[in-house]
Amino acid sequence: MTSVVFQKTGERYVGFSVSGHAAYDAAGSDIVCAALSSATQLTANGITEVAGVSAHISVDEKTAAVRLRMTEEQAENPVAQAFCSAFFLQAESIAQEYPTHVKIILMEV
Repeated sequence: MTSVVFQKTGERYVGFSVSGHAAYDAAGSDIVCAALSSATQLTANGITEVAGVSAHISVDEKTAAVRLRMTEEQAENPVAQAFCSAFFLQAESIAQEYPTHVKIILMEV
């Protein structure tokens, strides 16, 4: 199962991580993992390249994590928050369609 953990402080997203394998199909052929991987990469690129918000990004074979490095000036960046909100909606949609393969966790930090 793939776990997608969203971290929020109040109403503001401060990070997220995606870990595990959805096990919908074999590695390399798993459409659920592919969808989540694509959405994760789009969100990370949107935050850093489009919104211009600094983030700590770590990726290995099993986990991708993004932690926004929020300065006072960037704390309320609406574009970065919109990318995170859109990713949450996309991940939630995938989890609803494949509930035995994806779990969404929302954490207050």
